[in-house]
Amino acid sequence: MTKPQYFLLTVFLLAPILVPAQKEFQYLFGTSLDNFYQKLIVHNGDYYILGREQAGNAQLPRATFSRISSDGEHLWTLRLDIPSVWNDVIVTDAGQFLLVGGTLPDNNNSRPLVALATINGIFIRVSSQDIDSGVTLQQIVKNTNPADPDFPYYATGTKLQIINNRDVLLLTLNDQGRAGQSYLVGQPTGAESFSNLLALANGDLLLYGTHGNQAITYKTDRFGNRLIAKAYEDNMAFLYATPAPSGGFYLCGYRNPFGLAQITKLDDALNPVWSYQIPNLSRFTQLVAAADGLLYLMGQGNLADNGRNVILQLEESQGQLTLNWDKYLDNG
Repeated sequence: MTKPQYFLLTVFLLAPILVPAQKEFQYLFGTSLDNFYQKLIVHNGDYYILGREQAGNAQLPRATFSRISSDGEHLWTLRLDIPSVWNDVIVTDAGQFLLVGGTLPDNNNSRPLVALATINGIFIRVSSQDIDSGVTLQQIVKNTNPADPDFPYYATGTKLQIINNRDVLLLTLNDQGRAGQSYLVGQPTGAESFSNLLALANGDLLLYGTHGNQAITYKTDRFGNRLIAKAYEDNMAFLYATPAPSGGFYLCGYRNPFGLAQITKLDDALNPVWSYQIPNLSRFTQLVAAADGLLYLMGQGNLADNGRNVILQLEESQGQLTLNWDKYLDNG
């Protein structure tokens, strides 16, 4: 087990965001039943959003894919007519959308789903991939140096073996959403959930997340062969990773049992360099590393007596982190 060195980065004041955006809107979408927006990407100024909605009371949710204009106007929503979920989406080189997910409920009978959609709100194809039952696809990235140039997209999935026992697999896809090769990674009967995925410039892939109650990183080559696997301390989870401009990787997530947001830096061999915890926040969910050493993190916490999302700007210099500013929306 690899142990990082921990530091506590104290946040003294959290200030609301008061700078006006170029375009602002706040709308309530949905019906009286359960409706969720769970992931958003921006393409050509509009918002494309993965979600779920109920078709009736006490029914399992069905996957949705929506387009919202930059002014907040709802343009269209694509719905599946079976209990399902979309977990990730990517824009292909042709400007279409490749979506991955699975059927519900999440059990030994669930099937992986892949769809290709246009910007005009048309499904070109929706397919259940012929892999194994009990598989749900979690994330998709484009590999710039893939094993097969005709299948440049790599998706991670989890395969349910028995209750609370999952394996992780890699699946390659072409720009039409058709499957190529699949690779099982991790221990064949382990309780893996390191299905978060980062494609590296040389074609290698970094998977990260948890193994049991430990944070874990797992690097493979483009063929799914293991190169490095590292487990870190108990009660940690990595939720997001990005390459560090100076080398290595930044990973963010949380640390229990105290529920502290945490950011960690690893070197190229996935060994810890440092780790900072933020006592005012419960988790970090996303980060952006700029070339000038600035880090932008999105987190969650109980701020000003309300549960809020917050954005922080940190700066790394000689292995030390400094908080420059932190902001949240004044209405929560």
